[in-house]
Amino acid sequence: MGAVRFVLVVLLCAVGLWVALELILTTISFILAAILGREEPARRGPRNPGRAIVGFLAECGAAAVTHFLVTVTEPVAPRKKTVALKIRSTPILLVPGYFSNRACFFVLAKLLRGLGASHIYTIDPKPMTADIRDLAQQLAEKVDDILGATGVPRINLVGHSMGGLIARYYIERLDGASKVNVCVTIGSPHHGSLLSRLGLGTNAQQMRPGSELLADLNRFEHISREIRLVSIWSTFDNMSVPRTTSILGGDATNISVDYIGHLSLLYSPRVARLVWQNLHARPCRHRQRPSCRTTTGL
Repeated sequence: MGAVRFVLVVLLCAVGLWVALELILTTISFILAAILGREEPARRGPRNPGRAIVGFLAECGAAAVTHFLVTVTEPVAPRKKTVALKIRSTPILLVPGYFSNRACFFVLAKLLRGLGASHIYTIDPKPMTADIRDLAQQLAEKVDDILGATGVPRINLVGHSMGGLIARYYIERLDGASKVNVCVTIGSPHHGSLLSRLGLGTNAQQMRPGSELLADLNRFEHISREIRLVSIWSTFDNMSVPRTTSILGGDATNISVDYIGHLSLLYSPRVARLVWQNLHARPCRHRQRPSCRTTTGL
């Protein structure tokens, strides 16, 4: 019994330290987001302190869970070979963000399946700090693998954070538009994040505002696309700073949600519903109208 109690105490202390660390890091991220994003236009409507506190605590929990899952699965995360399976519905490929892997999507994938998704795939870009262009090439290979195994002509892409940039680079620069039906990005810093200056690796440098890669990628932002491009972003994002960095121009559809943090976006049933609805929405025939491009998530 003494040994069991000792192990339990050690585990509880480890969990406590982990949660405390995530609480500190999340608090710092929100403080930096508030300071660096202070020049943003005033947010819509009145502020709600109660919802803000709940959103902050939810983000702390999401960060603790996500970082734990990514940490424990990364050393053993295998590159799964796609099993040949002829299907009729359009498959969904989930693309993780900065310093993340397929483990971050375990809740979102479950929520999408509950809404009716039947064929969901994920990818583990390697290494985590690599050039976004190299990660996009890995995505291209994964898409070809899935299309070859399933026999469908196109796929749907859903990218969180940097995963949205990987997906867009694949579509715009690697001829992915001919193989993608809909691309939904979630909390992606399309115009760069000021917090990326604190990140490590080539891809963190590429996510800095004004980087060569972003300038190259956003040259295509206002070009009419063959595919439907959707950006779901949060007015409460603590990593994509300024928060309006996630807004795309041209014929893209932008949908904002409130009081959901950067990682909490992956755990939100509301965001999952928005993803699912937009994967099946009919293309807007009057894309030049703002009402067709910018909406608010319910």
